[in-house]
Amino acid sequence: MLVGDLDCSGDLTPAISLEDGAQLDLAGFTLTGGESTGVTCLGDCTIVGGGGTITGAQLAGVAAAFADVVVSDVSISGNGDSGIAAWLKGEVTATNVTTNDNGWGGNGGGGIEARVLVATGCTATGNYRSGFYGEKDVTVSGSTSSGNRRGVYGHRRIVVNNSTVTNNEHGIYAYKRVEIAGSVVTDNPSGGAWSDRKLVISSSTFSDNSSDPYCLTVPGWLCADIVSLRRPLVNVVSCETSASFNYRDDSIGTWGVCAND
Repeated sequence: MLVGDLDCSGDLTPAISLEDGAQLDLAGFTLTGGESTGVTCLGDCTIVGGGGTITGAQLAGVAAAFADVVVSDVSISGNGDSGIAAWLKGEVTATNVTTNDNGWGGNGGGGIEARVLVATGCTATGNYRSGFYGEKDVTVSGSTSSGNRRGVYGHRRIVVNNSTVTNNEHGIYAYKRVEIAGSVVTDNPSGGAWSDRKLVISSSTFSDNSSDPYCLTVPGWLCADIVSLRRPLVNVVSCETSASFNYRDDSIGTWGVCAND
């Protein structure tokens, strides 16, 4: 437990290293990283913020290459790489976590990036890469992603519930299955929701997700509220435009499920 702000500016090693099973309680204070990470988890770890902040690390705010991370009630902002990076084994369970303005370093970075991510009540704003990213699965509930390159991004499966995804370059993007319910996806200029496989949407609102000039000038650059390879399953959805595409012959069209199709 921190008993005051801890400033490790200029240090070459992680500000704090946690062994397997360890817990860090920021107790509302600020941890400032140096030339490495803010917190490195050498095994599975827990970080409780109590409203505290992890900032200023040249690399990730929290790094866990081969570990699972449970993190809550913390702001992770202004780090050179991702706010939380858990790429390999990592499963991240994040509750009431704010990640802002991460990824300013040479390698870029996102808000929370993991192999498996479950984010509840979280906010990701202004991160260089994705707001929320899951290499395998990502589930985002009651959260907001805004001003990132990609709002929610996943290679396999994305679930977005009761969330807001707005003002990102791309809104929600997955190579396989996407499920969206009770959410608002607006003002993402290169597309609202994109899936190469199955796209299921219910009780959601989409608008103004195709304003990028590349949408009209670059072949194959499709922008719409809803873009998918297979016909999307929609139920009580407000949307303006949809787009279909076919890799075999590069044909494009609309699905006829939105108001302006």
